[in-house]
Amino acid sequence: MVKKTGISGRSIASMVVGICSLPLLIPIPLPGMIPGLGLILGIVAIILAVVELRAIAKGRVDPKSRGFAVAGMATGIVGAISGVLFIIFFGAVASTILAAIAAALKSGQIPIPR
Repeated sequence: MVKKTGISGRSIASMVVGICSLPLLIPIPLPGMIPGLGLILGIVAIILAVVELRAIAKGRVDPKSRGFAVAGMATGIVGAISGVLFIIFFGAVASTILAAIAAALKSGQIPIPR
């Protein structure tokens, strides 16, 4: 027995949050971009979609919401994966830059002001 009819807000929220995690696929740190935000938004979208799909399976929500929930799950997964890759990539770049600076300071190529 379906209690609610029509598309539920939770499935729409899942899709919207999942879509919001996708612009973070850009591998360039834009002003205001928070590293890992795609990961956080992707996980939130996945959780919302799973909760909604379970509610649909139990008959508490109208099955019309299924498409939005699946879209939220798919975009959330892509957003979460891109968030992890973003963190790994920029962590590796930062590590390489810091190692190069440390080596240059140690070898005397960069003078240390006193």
